[in-house]
Amino acid sequence: MNNRMRLFDFYGFRMSVSIPKEMNMPALDSEFSFFEKEWNPEEHSGFPADGSVDCQVELVNEEADYTAFGSLRPRYYTPRNICYHHEGQKIVNYHGEALLTQNRQGTRVSLRCTKPQTAEA
Repeated sequence: MNNRMRLFDFYGFRMSVSIPKEMNMPALDSEFSFFEKEWNPEEHSGFPADGSVDCQVELVNEEADYTAFGSLRPRYYTPRNICYHHEGQKIVNYHGEALLTQNRQGTRVSLRCTKPQTAEA
């Protein structure tokens, strides 16, 4: 995997964001730079020694596979997306632009899209 890892600490809520190197995410730089942390296992720098976080976010630069969820009935609609629940996951279809999956605990999120501006929304 050719990703870069960024770590954020929002007043004690620690989050990692895995971003493909070819994906430019200006909103992370401009809006969240205050919360970004360097993680150095020797210094611990505010993160546990093992680097554990409260939420892991993975951005994947690829077309989303909607066929895996095609037969599901939507749980609810919003003007921007369609939400499903399936086997302990929340699935959000951003009207064909991106597909987000989140585990029941909210600790792992995966977003598949090919347009960085969609991921920043």
